[in-house]
Amino acid sequence: MGSSKALAAFALAALSGSVSAASDEVESRGLRGRELVDKAKHHDPPIYFLHIHKSGGTMFCTLAQENGLRTNEDDNCNGFLDVYNADAVVHGRQFIGDNGLERGEPCCGDTAEKQRRVAANMDFDIVMNEGDLASEADWDAFSYVTILRDPVDRYISHFVHNKYKRPKFWEGTDFAGWLDRQEDNFAVRRICGKPCRVPKGQITAEHFEMAKARLDKFKVVMVLENISEGLAIVHKLFGWENAQNHVVSWIKSTQEAKTKAMLKTTDAGHVPDGMVFWDRALHAYAAHLQSHQYTMLYAAGVDSAFTEEHKSCVNTCCFEKCSRAPHWTL
Repeated sequence: MGSSKALAAFALAALSGSVSAASDEVESRGLRGRELVDKAKHHDPPIYFLHIHKSGGTMFCTLAQENGLRTNEDDNCNGFLDVYNADAVVHGRQFIGDNGLERGEPCCGDTAEKQRRVAANMDFDIVMNEGDLASEADWDAFSYVTILRDPVDRYISHFVHNKYKRPKFWEGTDFAGWLDRQEDNFAVRRICGKPCRVPKGQITAEHFEMAKARLDKFKVVMVLENISEGLAIVHKLFGWENAQNHVVSWIKSTQEAKTKAMLKTTDAGHVPDGMVFWDRALHAYAAHLQSHQYTMLYAAGVDSAFTEEHKSCVNTCCFEKCSRAPHWTL
């Protein structure tokens, strides 16, 4: 228990030290976080964020923009291939003739070869995709990042979001009626991609293993319920600032209260086990991946401090006489 507390304290200190200076400057100059950035942090390779709906993707987009990353500011950091040039990612939105808004396919191609070409020609530092992960992926062309959320909370949040965005369409529809029209195991389907485009109720252990194997190849996997730990990883790997005091405070002040309110506004928020069975397993695995990566990134500092503190030790307990475990506990 003591070592875990030390590890957490070490990581938070690493974050808060760099963030506090920015906070002071915001107060003194009245600037938004993004205006504090002197120059953009150009990422090589660029970040590919798989945005699983209602799992913190918009928050991550905002954080990327505040850190000066080049992205599509007109469309929630989403990347779409140019309708006229399929090897390029468009800026803003394309309006073509009398047809209005027209989009190419989501970034960044269905083959590894195409993804390499797009990444090489792209002048964005981060692109997001709110659809399925491509069946084939070049794991070196991009740094893949995603956030997973408790699947029941995600469905409830998605329901409330739909009711807010399209009130007339969903008027008179309760949570159960809305849920009947939704895909099951939403996160597994997004990460697994094309092999998981099967009818409702037909996601299997094989599909779960596909999604799980793909998560292993991501640069960063986070869970929304412990986003502080996830953002400590992002800070360590990408050097992003403002994570701890800006985003985590937003999560605590809005998301937790919002989730509690959502539960009261739905019909008890009941979600059949079949809707979330494999998503629950994938969420648990994502939490494991995040915890392991966090530990490995921050353990070195804790280990060195602990070693320095006990460098004069001559035995296993660093005391004149070590206590021994009773034989019945062995």
